[in-house]
Amino acid sequence: MFIDKTFYKTLLFLLPMFYTCSTQAQRVFSKQSGEVSRSYLYYFTNDEGTSVDNVPLVIILPQKGEDARAAFSSKQRWLSVRKTVALLFPNPSDNQWDCIDTNKANLDISFLEFLITSSYSGFHTNRNQVYLIGDSRQTCLVDQFKKKYPGLLAQNLSIASRDSSSLVQEISELITSDVKTDKPYALWVNKPILQIPNRSDSIREFSWHNRFVLEVRKGGFYMLGSARTGITDKTNMDLSNAHSTFSVHATKWLNDSIAWFIDVGRLKIPSKQEMNGDNIKIGGGMVFMVSLGFKYALPRHKSRPYFSLASGFIPVMVFGGSLNASSMSSGMPPPNSSSFKAETRMALHTTLGTGIDWRFTKRLLFGAHLRYIHSANFESAGKVDAIRGFQFSLSTGYIFNANKVKNIPFIFN
Repeated sequence: MFIDKTFYKTLLFLLPMFYTCSTQAQRVFSKQSGEVSRSYLYYFTNDEGTSVDNVPLVIILPQKGEDARAAFSSKQRWLSVRKTVALLFPNPSDNQWDCIDTNKANLDISFLEFLITSSYSGFHTNRNQVYLIGDSRQTCLVDQFKKKYPGLLAQNLSIASRDSSSLVQEISELITSDVKTDKPYALWVNKPILQIPNRSDSIREFSWHNRFVLEVRKGGFYMLGSARTGITDKTNMDLSNAHSTFSVHATKWLNDSIAWFIDVGRLKIPSKQEMNGDNIKIGGGMVFMVSLGFKYALPRHKSRPYFSLASGFIPVMVFGGSLNASSMSSGMPPPNSSSFKAETRMALHTTLGTGIDWRFTKRLLFGAHLRYIHSANFESAGKVDAIRGFQFSLSTGYIFNANKVKNIPFIFN
């Protein structure tokens, strides 16, 4: 019994919420009434075949020995009702609607009140046009209902014959009459339909499939202590003091989540120029970082966190030395008065990265990125034997192919 109660209550409250009125549609629902579950059948006629609010509600009580489906009987009978109306056929308890049993009558009255209020909230019927059709056996019950709930019914009719076309005629005249409930009820107001974006426009705004992104990144770099050797060479340079980075980053998205990319950047080496008496120490260098890899982005729209893995190579060049100022002024420096040294290295590297891209328009995006760069060891140059450390950068980018919608492997509903 617990499972039945839960099941029927779920049907009762969820199904009307997802109902869409269509041409001549019928639906069956259930409601717990006392110790039993009672079903009721809705039948909707709609000449235009579209969902309409504020339609009249006509409740037709099945006669003795009938249930809701039997009362509905031949569908052709109700097809002749050409007006837009909601017809409701509630199942009686013990196959009859009457007031012989007081407890049963009270349950029937509560059941009818529920049907009227739930039809208004679930199907947006017109509370001012609620009509009830019964027969002479059901008059006592209808009178008790009107006494307990005055103002819910606009009118009730007692019609004995259900098989003739006169019943359909009575319904048609009933719903077109000026008879309304004594108590006025508010009508449903059709809210304006939200403008649904065109499918192609949605794809252009949110899709990353087959997009090409070109970014400019600028940031800082922190060299790990494990890469520092402290060995002074004739270049008199210290690459561990390099903290500024600049790169051009190109990404080709294969779909909304996976992309390959290439990043070409440089680690800016501060130039050096120091004077100590007649000696002048000068130096400089260049460190380039070339990376090729893949990235995976989490499914988002405007902002997209991502993770990346890349590999590549790092060319390192450092040069420096010292000059004698007096030798330079004479125009012909003596032998060994100057000493210059240049060192070049090449190392492979692996890069792990993460970040977030924020697409604030269809074509433009900003980003924040964090990468760990780990290169292979090389012979010490500029007091380092590897390029290892963390790089943080900010970027701005431009999205190419932003208007392309051909061959998109998904559709927006």
